[in-house]
Amino acid sequence: MAVQGQAIVDSPTNIHKFSFLTESISTISAQATNGGFYGNDSGFEDQGTAGYFNQTFTAAYTGIDKLAYSNDTISSISGLFSATYGRTSFGAVGNKGSAGYIAGGYDTAYNGYSNILRFNFSSNTASTLGTGLPGSYNNMQPSSNSGTAGYLSGGGTAGVGVNVTSITKINYSNDSVTTLSASLSAVRDNGSGGSNRGTAGYVVDGYGGSDPSTVRNNVEKIAYSNDTKSTLSATFTNGYTSTAGVSNSGSF
Repeated sequence: MAVQGQAIVDSPTNIHKFSFLTESISTISAQATNGGFYGNDSGFEDQGTAGYFNQTFTAAYTGIDKLAYSNDTISSISGLFSATYGRTSFGAVGNKGSAGYIAGGYDTAYNGYSNILRFNFSSNTASTLGTGLPGSYNNMQPSSNSGTAGYLSGGGTAGVGVNVTSITKINYSNDSVTTLSASLSAVRDNGSGGSNRGTAGYVVDGYGGSDPSTVRNNVEKIAYSNDTKSTLSATFTNGYTSTAGVSNSGSF
């Protein structure tokens, strides 16, 4: 089936639906469970079926919300994170019809995490992979080659302002986790990612380090065929942060 639209969650709990068919925007009646305010919402999707997201915390929230695309309803899935601190600003990718992967992030006490949770779409349960991220990273830029692998690029570390250039790959066939030999050309976090399924992932925008005035405006490309990375000649006129990305990967 073809992609029908995009859901956009804003503060505190409203959900806006952008229809790809009519290019119109509406606000659905369902509300997000947890109203956040920092702007670092995290999410992933089971393409064509449901979207999953966690708004940033005003208080500890242990789970994620599921937005069913068939009827625009919300259900809450709790118990995934610490009941004391919750978690936010994690990196996440989804493998259509199988599982989503929740990596890193930090909690309300600014404790950083490096583990990766595998969230099973059919059972709404999560397990922890044997291998995690190279460090306790947050605000990574995601791209997913559905059916093959997910990529989490760059990011920062909670509380200490250290940013990284590494690219982590999650192999969907066996849940193995590796760090690519290729890396981003410079540190980047709080940007966005996009994907051309079967071809390449793209990393755009984001902060360029602990100095908030340094913002990236270039585009980096990860070739799915051989996991190499290149920087495109095309750039944005201005750099942006806390952006969101969407992809047109054709019909499925």
